[in-house]
Amino acid sequence: LVFQFDGSFRPPKDPGYPTVAAKMATCGACFFFVSDQDDLCDPVTVALGSRLLPISMDMTSAHAEYGGLLLGLEWLSKHSQSVLSSADVQSTSATPDQRQKLIIQGDCKTVLDQLSGRSMSRKLQKEHDKAIKLLDEFSRHFETIDFDRIPRKENALCDNLSSNTMLAVESFHYQRCCMELDGALLENDKQSYPPQISSFQRYINSDTSLIRNSLRPFLLSRMLKLAEEQKDYQAMTKIGEHVFMEAKQCTTEEFRPFWRANGVSNQVNGLRGMGKEKKAASLERKHRILLK
Repeated sequence: LVFQFDGSFRPPKDPGYPTVAAKMATCGACFFFVSDQDDLCDPVTVALGSRLLPISMDMTSAHAEYGGLLLGLEWLSKHSQSVLSSADVQSTSATPDQRQKLIIQGDCKTVLDQLSGRSMSRKLQKEHDKAIKLLDEFSRHFETIDFDRIPRKENALCDNLSSNTMLAVESFHYQRCCMELDGALLENDKQSYPPQISSFQRYINSDTSLIRNSLRPFLLSRMLKLAEEQKDYQAMTKIGEHVFMEAKQCTTEEFRPFWRANGVSNQVNGLRGMGKEKKAASLERKHRILLK
């Protein structure tokens, strides 16, 4: 039985655009049977999974790797007997020793060295102790437990599980914000009491937002529409500043002038709505070529 794991601790990928400041931690794990350790051409998959990990101030990529390890070990501790019985079915011609061998593979040298006793856990002591405890729980079911470091390209399945989980969580944040904005616009049309535009600030805070830069201009334009309908001129000015500043990194060169002009125009309208005509006129003069 081969157990592979991986973890990621980084911002969501956004090809062609700068990455956001906020980081996410995800991990993945998979189990599969092989008849021979040296022949991985025809594996029989048993289980695979991934999850989002909570982030702490002292978190590192090694914590995310341990997350993948613990994800798999926790699953195996609950299903070890059924997995071994499945191994008997899959490998009827193999000897008992072959069926009872567990190989744990990963691409993180730090974690594997700590598990095999070649290095001290130190800052990862809590995760290390939990992993050793889980290994001890079902070690009697296996003849041997080996640790094997593999290149990242051979750990592609778990790497993709981690990356796709990160993408799914980021997409969820974006879709949830769009749905909340659409709901607020609908409530505004009904002349009821929609959420104030300030309640969406968490989505555009560049330090904490998980939404990719390539999607931010479209999100900000929806927020501007809501602010305009609610006549929240202060919010219009603030969001216009975001659009103008982020246009350089969040848009392609072809559409950059449009988004920059859009940001300035909304700032001007917001300032005029607040009765700050001098500031609005000054901003118009400063960017008169862009606005044309």
